[in-house]
Amino acid sequence: MKDIAIESHQLTVHYDRKVVLHEVDVSIKAGRLTGIIGPNGAGKSTFIKSIMGVLPRTSGWIQVLGKPSHQVKKQIAYVPQRESVDWDFPVTVFDVVLMGTYPKMKWWQKVGVLERANAQKALEKVQLVDYANTPISDLSGGQQQRVFLARALAQNAHIYLLDEPFAGVDMASEQNIMQVLKGMRDAGKTVVVVHHDLYSAQHYFDDVILLNKRLIGAGESSVMLQPEYLSQAYGSSLTLLTQMAHEMSKK
Repeated sequence: MKDIAIESHQLTVHYDRKVVLHEVDVSIKAGRLTGIIGPNGAGKSTFIKSIMGVLPRTSGWIQVLGKPSHQVKKQIAYVPQRESVDWDFPVTVFDVVLMGTYPKMKWWQKVGVLERANAQKALEKVQLVDYANTPISDLSGGQQQRVFLARALAQNAHIYLLDEPFAGVDMASEQNIMQVLKGMRDAGKTVVVVHHDLYSAQHYFDDVILLNKRLIGAGESSVMLQPEYLSQAYGSSLTLLTQMAHEMSKK
């Protein structure tokens, strides 16, 4: 279906015989901003990596744009968790963003005017043009995250997957990132974000997928961020979360 960008069926993933995801059936609508939410160890990052096809599945399948992910990998852009990146690597901001143009280049091509122009436009969107020649190690955490978002933008993909993009960033960077993500959504891109903050989730995302090793539910954020669903995802011991969601629903 044209309105479905990503679909999983009976997706099951194990790590060392331990179930990380169990029979997840979910569809992600095209042109929407979708948050993946759940407690630590719920399989959120695993789900993102399964979409990209970089993790072996125990069973089930995933389709992206109606095809297996390996057939459309050039149309998938990924922003990893900031802590997984070697920020001491000797490279400038512009060089990192330019890497986003590589997937759509032929192996024999050299970086040209078009690729450099795309990288420049991406830096403008994340407000880091003045840092183009700065080593990435000299940036703040928020700036570093925006660099990797710019790299993804330079790829000009259809699907954007971001793993905890707001972790450890300042409020100015968070607001800039959200502005960019909403702009991407408005331009028809499909944006999927692993996120942990329930309060901001209701304001940030059109749709929410609640995970805790299995699918708790998926739908519009105003529906999924209610106590009846959150209690299933986080457990009855985390009553503060459900109380907060109840208070949010009154606003």
